[in-house]
Amino acid sequence: MNPEKAFSQDLNLLFWSEDERNIEAENVRGKCTVRPEKSINCEIEKWTEEGQYRFYYKEVSLTLVLRILLKILIVSMGKVITI
Repeated sequence: MNPEKAFSQDLNLLFWSEDERNIEAENVRGKCTVRPEKSINCEIEKWTEEGQYRFYYKEVSLTLVLRILLKILIVSMGKVITI
């Protein structure tokens, strides 16, 4: 994607990536809000302007959901993994 097209995209729209980053818990500065687009009952621009760090996604696969849930379960058990 060229820079002109990239700068014209919605920066609050999330996409799935296989990239992972691990950070230390003390580097977390706060929380964000992530919602599916179809659960937002107003214009996206209005919703994202109603608070800081609001992101949305258009679609999610069942495989992705299962991978995330498995990771949360294992991490909550005190183990560190990479899926």
